[in-house]
Amino acid sequence: MWSGGSAPSAAQRFITRIAPVAIYASLSGFGDVGPYRDRSAYDTVIQAYAGIASSQADPDDGQPVFLQQVVADKVTALYASQAVTVALFARAVGRGGQHLHLSMVDAVVSFSGPTPRAITEAPRVSCTLGVL
Repeated sequence: MWSGGSAPSAAQRFITRIAPVAIYASLSGFGDVGPYRDRSAYDTVIQAYAGIASSQADPDDGQPVFLQQVVADKVTALYASQAVTVALFARAVGRGGQHLHLSMVDAVVSFSGPTPRAITEAPRVSCTLGVL
């Protein structure tokens, strides 16, 4: 496995030489497509963009609070290790190599999920299902 993200042309050449069994993980801040693909990403940037800082806001003044951990880096690494494990299994059962694309913002947003407060304060919705 080889991980990279800064020189796609060099990575592409490397993969084509050892393909079809290579497992290559591309990790980026905002993904490899979209308007933010070329932006730099630091842990605090991802915490802010993904809503982590605002979910930890000070209850008195509403100011966002950053976690004092590199949570975006750690969560992305966790997702990457899981993705590589699945890719290794796929290769072992004959499905060849894989090119994995992971972004820090996707990992953090999916990890965050709804907070217990958001669940308990969610508006109650009732609906009636019609009989067919």
